[in-house]
Amino acid sequence: MQDQRTVHPPLWISETDEHGNRVKREVIEAAHRIWTRVLQHLRYDGQDLAPAAEILEAACHCVSRTIRRDTKRDPIRNLDSYLFWAFARKHTRRMIREGRIHYVDSVESIATAKMGVQDDWVSMVENEIQLRQMLCYLDERTRDMLILRISGDSWAEIGERIGISAHNAEVQFANGAKRARSRLLRAGLARLGREQK
Repeated sequence: MQDQRTVHPPLWISETDEHGNRVKREVIEAAHRIWTRVLQHLRYDGQDLAPAAEILEAACHCVSRTIRRDTKRDPIRNLDSYLFWAFARKHTRRMIREGRIHYVDSVESIATAKMGVQDDWVSMVENEIQLRQMLCYLDERTRDMLILRISGDSWAEIGERIGISAHNAEVQFANGAKRARSRLLRAGLARLGREQK
């Protein structure tokens, strides 16, 4: 009998988006290639798999529109990674919008379910929480630069895409991250003030 954990929900991506535009064939093919990775990512986070196909389809439509709109832009070097991070960003926004919180029985269950037996699991969880919070406060340009860096682009390649030098790209990214940290800190302080009232 086949192990249920290896059975993936079906994936079907509409060939036209909500505006009736055709979705690029290479984007649909990339979605099928990353489907297992998407499901593993959600399982790793202990998230519900039910909306995964819908969110990935929305990410496909968005990426396809970007490719069609930015004809002068260099082609995306790693479409699979680009699409995966588009999915991850949409999924994170949806979780924030729906206010979903994942409860666990105990600290031990986090260690065994998410990290396995690792000495530094606490710092890994904290880092992931901080990254997710920071992504919500990044402006669109800085977030796009982060996605390109994660996809393997150098600062020189990123700078070339947006028409600036590698050094300026790095500086603009650092400034964007600094602004996001400030917004995150202000939001945290505001929340703390409301809780103390």
